[in-house]
Amino acid sequence: MDLKDRKYTLFAVMAGYFLTGFMGSAMVVAVPVIALNMQMSVTMTGWVISGFVLASAILLMPAGRFADYMGYTSVFRAGMASFAVTTLACGFAPSGEMLIFFRFLQGAASALIYCSGMALISCVYPPEERGRAIGWVTFTVYTGLSVGPVIGGFLNEIYGWRSILHVTWVMAAFVSLYSFRVLQPVRGREGKVSDYTGMALFMLMVLLIFGGLSVPDTRGYSAFGLGLIVMVIMTYYEYRQKDPLINVRLFFGNRTFGFANSASMLNYCATSGVLFLVSMELQLNYGLTSEKAGMVMLAQPLAMAAVTPFAGKMSDRSNPKNLAFGGMLLIACVLAAMAFMTGRAQLYQVALMLFILGLGLGIFSTPNNTVIMNSVEKKDYGFAASSLSTMRLMGQTFSIAASVILLNMFAGSAKLETMSEEGLTAALRAAFILFALICAAGAVMSLAGRNSAK
Repeated sequence: MDLKDRKYTLFAVMAGYFLTGFMGSAMVVAVPVIALNMQMSVTMTGWVISGFVLASAILLMPAGRFADYMGYTSVFRAGMASFAVTTLACGFAPSGEMLIFFRFLQGAASALIYCSGMALISCVYPPEERGRAIGWVTFTVYTGLSVGPVIGGFLNEIYGWRSILHVTWVMAAFVSLYSFRVLQPVRGREGKVSDYTGMALFMLMVLLIFGGLSVPDTRGYSAFGLGLIVMVIMTYYEYRQKDPLINVRLFFGNRTFGFANSASMLNYCATSGVLFLVSMELQLNYGLTSEKAGMVMLAQPLAMAAVTPFAGKMSDRSNPKNLAFGGMLLIACVLAAMAFMTGRAQLYQVALMLFILGLGLGIFSTPNNTVIMNSVEKKDYGFAASSLSTMRLMGQTFSIAASVILLNMFAGSAKLETMSEEGLTAALRAAFILFALICAAGAVMSLAGRNSAK
């Protein structure tokens, strides 16, 4: 593929990933307003975020394996088109229940983007240039995260939260048309998917585990336990297959791939709930509007966007495992500081801690993504991209679920408007301590991956 086609591919993937980042951060800012307007409980509010994540997680691995056979370009185009349609539907949702349903469909569409975008980049860029390309893709994600709170907060204040979704679907429609016009066909392997039993087991496992984590009661805990049993059965079954949907041998046999994915999951477990919690603190405890809260929260994604191109460039020049390890250590230290400062920090201190947290995330993410994609052959790019995104979504689901559980522990299932300042502060402090410990475990995984063969 010539240089011009590479640039076309890079731009399309960057645009698609930008929109997913923008959608995520803009909705986080709007969640408190949505909850108040639609009279949603804390648990139901969490489903506005976790419903999107659950659908993505269920479909990522199957979609990634289908993308290996059907072609990464075709799957990416389908993802962008369906993302535009489902985002439009979210904008017209008449109730909280319907919004959660359409967010579920939107998450399914995003799975097609996630599983094919990074695979496209890995196909068209050689290993010696891949880190920089992945760095730019990651940069656009964090740029979307950066402008999401600002634009989302502004739109929410002036036009209402639905305007965020309407702006997003229009941009997604343009990217979809662009992808159909300029992208060249790219495929990873010949043949067709045959492991439908493994697919069913995986989807059932994800539904039980992720769904269980999102329902903080006895039913949810029971579903989570049953999901772990299904995971053991699926792992045993897939290990015995010649062409499995979930290549578990790659996780166990390729130490670099396995440790890097584990570190990625733990990183997102420790960080994905931070903005969700800080958004609530700023609006409920500090009395900020969603627009002003978004300005404070802007510090984290801005730092991430600033450092990722540099981290991607360094990944091509040095061992990316070392960068990932350093980034994880920095995140753990910041989360510990946030636990200590919660309830007593000034606004500029909150912004400063979010900024340093963003630096750690940027230093970790691009090198770790490069490690994962460089550790497999071209025929497994779709699976590798899907595993990377699945680890991210598993971490996000756990992080949001843990946040909701802690909020329920300290505030019951009360409406947000009746939550006490002391209860919210105690929940945040407990969450940040938990997240710091998880991130420390992720640093151990990064260290183990650093000491393994490439």
